[in-house]
Amino acid sequence: MRTIAIVSGKGGVGKTTIAVNLCASLSKVFNKNSILIDANLNKADASLQLGFTDYSLALNDAIKGSCNIFESMYTLPTGMKFIPSSLRDEKINIKNLKGKIRKLNADYVIIDSASGMGKEAMFAMNAADEILIVTTPDIPAVKDALRVITLAKNLRKNIIGIALNKVTGEKYELSVKEIEMMCDVQVIQIIPEDVKINESIAKEMPVILYNPNCDISFEMKKLAAKISGETFVQPKLSFFQRVFKIDLFLTLL
Repeated sequence: MRTIAIVSGKGGVGKTTIAVNLCASLSKVFNKNSILIDANLNKADASLQLGFTDYSLALNDAIKGSCNIFESMYTLPTGMKFIPSSLRDEKINIKNLKGKIRKLNADYVIIDSASGMGKEAMFAMNAADEILIVTTPDIPAVKDALRVITLAKNLRKNIIGIALNKVTGEKYELSVKEIEMMCDVQVIQIIPEDVKINESIAKEMPVILYNPNCDISFEMKKLAAKISGETFVQPKLSFFQRVFKIDLFLTLL
C-alpha cells in the first residue's frame, strides 16, 4: 500500500483538486484500489468538491475512537473510496492519524492534507510514506512550498516531486527550471489553468469525469500514470491544439 500526502505551503494553489482527480484517475482510469482521505479536519473541502455531504461518520470520529476507520469510509460512484472529514467545526487531536491509516488495505491511499505548516499538515505528512508538493508558478507559493519541502525532508519522507498547477504561460510566471533550482525538487507534471476545473467543482465531480477529453483531464491522468508507473496514451490533438501546447512549453523553459 502506497500512502501519499498531497501538500502545499499555502492555500489556493489547487491541492484538493489535484488530490481528488489523482485518486479518481487511479481508480477509474488505472483500476487501482484507491482511497482518498480528507485530513483537512476543519474544512471538508474534498467533500464539497465531490458533492458528498450526506454522511454520519467521518475521519474525525475514527480518530476520536467513536467508530473504526472502515465505518467512516464510503464508496463513491467513481469506484473511489472516500474517508471524509467532518462538516462540523470542532477541535480534534490528529496525532494518531498514522495508526488509523495503517489499518487500511488498498493500492493507494491519497491524503489531502491541510495547507501550510500547522499541526494538521505535519501529522498528515507524518502519516504518509510519500509526499507530492503542489504549487503555482509564483514566488510566494514557491517560497512556501520550499518550507514544506524542508519539513518533509526533515521527516525523512520520499518526495515524489512537484505538481505545478494553474499554469498560464505568462511571462511573469516562474519557469520550471527556476522552480526546480529554488526547491531542489523535480517538477513532474505541469497542469494548466482551466475554467473546466471551476465548472467541474460546480458540478461536484472530478474534472477527469466531468470532461474526460479536455487538456486538463489529460494532464491529471498523466500525473496519475507517472505516480503509478502505468502508461497513459493521450488521444491525438488537432493542429491548433498542438501549436498551443508548443507555445506553452517554450514559454515555461
